[in-house]
Amino acid sequence: MSQTYSKTRTLVECALMIALGTVLANIKIYSLANGGSVTLFSNKLVGVGVGTAVVCFIRFMCSFLSGVLIWGNLSDGLPAWTYSLTYNGSYMLPETIMTTVAAVLIYKAAPQLFSAQND
Repeated sequence: MSQTYSKTRTLVECALMIALGTVLANIKIYSLANGGSVTLFSNKLVGVGVGTAVVCFIRFMCSFLSGVLIWGNLSDGLPAWTYSLTYNGSYMLPETIMTTVAAVLIYKAAPQLFSAQND
């Protein structure tokens, strides 16, 4: 993997996490009169875990759809969606589990990495 690809991928993944966090922060369950609110994931640990899992799911969906739409003719006689689901699911499910666990462990070990820069 080239250095440029790795940097680009990291940048895109960070942008997706920021976008997801922004959207989830705007889903308010309860608002108080003076501006305070309870958001969908006000517990940061849960937010880190769910956010990581959602980003991995979005990555899986992109891989699955490209497998069906672009690489479907290489499916060795299977329907393209079955082949893509099996192939991409075989590595993305363990990847999602390990990445989510790692993100939660990193949050527990170093929560300052997940705080806002101006806190």
